[in-house]
Amino acid sequence: MLEVPVLVLSLLLGLVYFRFLGNRASHGRAALKAAPVLLLAVYAAIAGGPTWLVMALFLGALGDLCLAYDGARAFIAGLVSFLLSHIAYVALFWPMAEPSLILGEAWRIGSAAALAILVPALILVLWRPAGPLAMPVAIYGLVIGAMGFTALSVADAAIFVGAALFLSSDTALAAEKFLVGAAATPGRLLRNFVWATYYSAQLVFTLAVAGLPSA
Repeated sequence: MLEVPVLVLSLLLGLVYFRFLGNRASHGRAALKAAPVLLLAVYAAIAGGPTWLVMALFLGALGDLCLAYDGARAFIAGLVSFLLSHIAYVALFWPMAEPSLILGEAWRIGSAAALAILVPALILVLWRPAGPLAMPVAIYGLVIGAMGFTALSVADAAIFVGAALFLSSDTALAAEKFLVGAAATPGRLLRNFVWATYYSAQLVFTLAVAGLPSA
């Protein structure tokens, strides 16, 4: 019976956070940023979702908490949290994966080709602007690319929708941090896009794997 209020609260806080996207770093803002996905982890646990899903969501919430603060150390901590989260998602999707599916449908073939081109291209584009963070960013890019390919080989197309949203969010986040700058007008627009696609990705993964609330 708790699934519905927990999910609704997660959705509400996810929407409320748009209001605070441009605010300065603070403990309150960090807590608000982490809460929506942490509640998704609680929802997944209550709904009897797999441990890997709960772990991936919890690590995502931890990454949100870290990235709510400024500075290289907070960024690295967030990067590591999300890298581990994507590894947990790979572990979650791997038993469901059927690699032959990728060659079975045109949209999967096209998506696989796009991933194979865009992930290395993004790493190359970010290499110089990322400076000393270039190697961690490159490793992260390879891991999230692996998560995308694993999701693409799962029969349920919703899983890849979640992965595509996650990839879109992280691409926009990288552009904001290393190419555009958070203070510029495009940076402010990107922040909204990053949060919308990121939270949507986590929500899609949660509902696709743990299921909708029981009646």
